[in-house]
Amino acid sequence: MKKILFAVLLMITSISAFSQQKPVLHNQFSDYVQFQKQQRKPHNFPMRPKPLSVTFKGDRVIVVFKKEDYMRLRPIVNQRIMWRERPRGRVQQMLIEKMEH
Repeated sequence: MKKILFAVLLMITSISAFSQQKPVLHNQFSDYVQFQKQQRKPHNFPMRPKPLSVTFKGDRVIVVFKKEDYMRLRPIVNQRIMWRERPRGRVQQMLIEKMEH
């Protein structure tokens, strides 16, 4: 009787041990690589045109594109400029001024 009870207990414990999920081993390097891949999601620019030339004059920068690249990029640039120059509330304007200084 003791042998049967012992055999049944051994079977129950072995079944429960094998049915548990294996622990996930964390590798810091692979976690870091996955994090970097998630951070590199593409921005809203559908294209990344290369300028023909970039000229610095004082505190201004002149960037020259091909006309076809500029025409494709122009709506995106206009949209961003409009967002930057839109009217803001007083609190939001104070926060922007603090961030700039």
